[in-house]
Amino acid sequence: YRLMKMPKEAVRHLEKAYLLAPRNTEVIEALADAYEELGENKKALRLQYILLKILEKKEPTTQSIRYLFESEYYALLNGPAPISRNRTRIKNTQKKILYLLEKIGDKKERHKELISFVERYPLDSQIRVELAYSYLALNQNDKALDEFNKVLEINSQDRDSVFYVVDHHIQNGQYSKAQQLLSLIHI
Repeated sequence: YRLMKMPKEAVRHLEKAYLLAPRNTEVIEALADAYEELGENKKALRLQYILLKILEKKEPTTQSIRYLFESEYYALLNGPAPISRNRTRIKNTQKKILYLLEKIGDKKERHKELISFVERYPLDSQIRVELAYSYLALNQNDKALDEFNKVLEINSQDRDSVFYVVDHHIQNGQYSKAQQLLSLIHI
């Protein structure tokens, strides 16, 4: 029904499937997407939170942090390491939650969620960049700068972070720091 652009029918059947299998991640994800298609973003968001909780139970945070450390080390030696399917689903669910919070217009809740994601996955540079931009949106420039610097500790090639920190150094007349940082990236 979703493929035929009939989201109401899809929701009707997916709700039945969800009642029969409330922990089936594919059903939850499909139902959340169908709700979003209908513009019922709060229902979609609620289901995305349920999905995230289930996915994270499959991959405890300590394992995620260890996996990230190992993958960073692997990447240094061999190039980017493949990310587990479950970790990819967690990241996609986090992105969807952030997207829905933005769509609903709840900047404060989105910011709180970003902080929570960073606490759970401290080496995830993408989420840290999102948090830095969220700090900028809240006019908390010092905290944004701290986050961009933390991103650079994890990934010295992150362009958003490099350019923000370089711009900060230039504005403060710290030209040698700016030049040194720019020399580290491959443009």
